[in-house]
Amino acid sequence: GRAPQRAASVAPTHASPTDTPSITACEGGVSPVDGALGHGRAPHGGEAAPVAQSQASSSRPSRHPPLTAMQKEVIAELIAAQQAIRRPSAAPLKQSPPILEAAGSRWLRVRYGAAANATIAQRVSAFELRLRRAGGGDADWRACGEGLTAASHTIEELEPDSAYEVAVRGRNDNGAGEWSAPSAAMATAPVGVVLPLPPPPTLSGRKARSVKAAFGYTVALKDITTYQLEYAVVPPARGLASLWGGGDDRAWRPCYGGRPMIGTTFVIDGLAPGDVVVARVRAATATGESEWSRESAPHTTAVVPLPPAPAAPTLRETAADAGGGDGSGEAAPATCYVKLAVGPGRTKAKAAAAGGGGGGTGGAAGGAGGSPSSSRSSPSSAATDAPPAPPVDAAPITYSVWYRAAGALGAMSGWTEATASSSAAAAATAATTARVVGGGDVRVSGLARGCEYGFYCVAHSESGDSEASEVAWFVAGGASA
Repeated sequence: GRAPQRAASVAPTHASPTDTPSITACEGGVSPVDGALGHGRAPHGGEAAPVAQSQASSSRPSRHPPLTAMQKEVIAELIAAQQAIRRPSAAPLKQSPPILEAAGSRWLRVRYGAAANATIAQRVSAFELRLRRAGGGDADWRACGEGLTAASHTIEELEPDSAYEVAVRGRNDNGAGEWSAPSAAMATAPVGVVLPLPPPPTLSGRKARSVKAAFGYTVALKDITTYQLEYAVVPPARGLASLWGGGDDRAWRPCYGGRPMIGTTFVIDGLAPGDVVVARVRAATATGESEWSRESAPHTTAVVPLPPAPAAPTLRETAADAGGGDGSGEAAPATCYVKLAVGPGRTKAKAAAAGGGGGGTGGAAGGAGGSPSSSRSSPSSAATDAPPAPPVDAAPITYSVWYRAAGALGAMSGWTEATASSSAAAAATAATTARVVGGGDVRVSGLARGCEYGFYCVAHSESGDSEASEVAWFVAGGASA
């Protein structure tokens, strides 16, 4: 039968233990000069150690003698000068004239952003555009784009079969640069045969961060040359009532940088799990373009489910830590390690394939003939429903092991996550945890020989942590299960 359940054999609802050691960034105690030179700061963002203390604890002379006040002042001035060089110190240079990238009957797509002999000191933060009819005067210019950070822009609401000139200038914290020379005349396309309204795009896919859009006419039309596609993410606060609302109030984002596309499929990426996405498309020919289509049906990107509770850890082996003696070969090592197998729990499908899920002493309860010294409680052998399949682009599930000693001492110290260190001395300062991807073996070192320890497992995904598994108890240095 099943061994009696002990009071502390079921792990509490998993939360980050307050007594788990953590590595925090250094705050204070190190001057900018010392930080720049690497004095007084532990590697990899560890806590700072006073320079004098680190020198006193070393028997070798320091490679970096203490700096004088004058040396620190000079170095601080050099650092400030270097930072000043990286910041723009003057308005941007005069830009080259914009060039035409694409045209419709009521819009022009222009590219800009090239400046001769531009330096870091004249770096551009944003661009501004202005427009006038070809051959117009200075009073005819009107603004058509401000605060632009991309290298191209679509100017809309223009007249068909008309020629325009466009100028650009850069701007940064020091002000605006000089306007470029007017571009060569850019003509919008004449209005030809009115294109029918394209059908709404079709969105599909099971991914969490992207969706595939298919668009185009169901009946082939001869003069169609390109398409333009836009998408919008529906804000959750607006609710389902807004999904089929008008498209003019959407925060539409251009696909493919707003440039015309020849194909009829496009993958919209940069989304988040659970985003509700809609899209629209318009077609263009050499003589004009259609109106924007109606919105597509809303598509929700896949949601990454919480992982199910994993199986209780099972014992692979336990033995003395290497190098634990005094080097004479007489004294036995004082500490031991335990190697555990961790992974997903048992599903009903797996239980059926194995001929049922009866019993109750499998896993860690086996021990050396099922002795209570190897395990105080049996891991659950009850099968569960298979969890929903995660999206194909979801991050893999990882597993962690938490442990503590039995008795009052372990209850006081609480649960500790196993680290990636291989010795008891390194375990106190290890900055990484021993998490395995998809399941595998985890080694916990620095355990007292002959002492009993409890272990449980937690599964982690990008959406959160699972419930803890049941606790399995093993004696460090005892017989393998």
